[in-house]
Amino acid sequence: MKKALSLLIILVMILSLFAATVAAEGEAVSVKVVMTEQDFSDGLEIDAGNGITISFAKGNGQSAPAYSNPEVRVYLNNTITISVSSETDVITSITFTLNSNKSSVLNASVGTYEDGSWVGSTNSVIFTNPNSGKTGQVWISAITVNLNGATEEPPVTYDTPEEILAAAYELSAGETLEGGPYTLEGVITAVNDPYSIDYKNITVTIQVDEVTAENNKIMCYRLVNGSGIDAVDKLAVNDHIKVTGNIKNYKGTVEFDAGCTLVEYEEGEHNEVVIYETPAEILAAAYELESGVMLSEGYEYTLEGVITEVNTEYSEDYKNITVTIAVDGVTAENNTIQCYRMKDATGVDGVSKIAVNDHIKVKGAIQKYGDIVEFK
Repeated sequence: MKKALSLLIILVMILSLFAATVAAEGEAVSVKVVMTEQDFSDGLEIDAGNGITISFAKGNGQSAPAYSNPEVRVYLNNTITISVSSETDVITSITFTLNSNKSSVLNASVGTYEDGSWVGSTNSVIFTNPNSGKTGQVWISAITVNLNGATEEPPVTYDTPEEILAAAYELSAGETLEGGPYTLEGVITAVNDPYSIDYKNITVTIQVDEVTAENNKIMCYRLVNGSGIDAVDKLAVNDHIKVTGNIKNYKGTVEFDAGCTLVEYEEGEHNEVVIYETPAEILAAAYELESGVMLSEGYEYTLEGVITEVNTEYSEDYKNITVTIAVDGVTAENNTIQCYRMKDATGVDGVSKIAVNDHIKVKGAIQKYGDIVEFK
């Protein structure tokens, strides 16, 4: 009898411990679902716990929603259904963490929705994306569901440049730093992408002022002019700039996300740009670059050679192809260069036809990306 009683007590203790991890019915609770933490191998339905289910569906759309790290992409007429199974629980508010470069427009079956936030009182709500086109897609990286009047915890914010960068370097791939946007300033150490006349932006890396830790650099991705300033087309290594925007970890790179803005600019002392002449000199210098750095700060070079590999097949959608060539006239071991997402120049019609052993001539800026030397 004592043995049976002991087993019963242990069972009750285990059940009590399990129950403590789940909110009681009717209790105010906030649940945040981060898409990078989900397993979508069996489809786009999430069991968020506490009886909450989040389902992404094709609806009346032509394309089904799709997960593309770090977000779920919701297309025209796709639906998002958020429900709670308990009859004593009600969903009272929902917050979507959205990609700022895409749409935030959704239609809600009940309650009131505006710009990523929904309020109401229901067991189930269906959201539909009414917009078409790439800019009409809704890209969702996280969803917070509040039951029974719960409110979200205020986001953590970081104050000093040291704190901001330390927290940013702790992010997992795909995560965005809470509490943004943030503002940092520092000296440009690399021009990663030259100024684009078409898109009016540039990508640079800065070494942040006042940060003495080893991780003291951040990329400013597709940086654009802020209000009242006109300088992104002039930026160069050694210039001092101030940038504001949201900070994220994109596949291991800590960066201000696309859409970050330049708010202050001070011209620095510019080093003379070295231009290399022969194919052998060009490739030798390119292979000496650090990852993420452009050769001659984005000067365009022309090289020709024989295709040794088709790295990415021709894309009908984007009209480009990625190949590797062995450069003519280079006898050194490092004699190949990748031509990344190569397109036809004006008056040329060849990228859809090229294959291994074809001879081509390519023009563009050269950089080192990881261990790969490439035409951008």
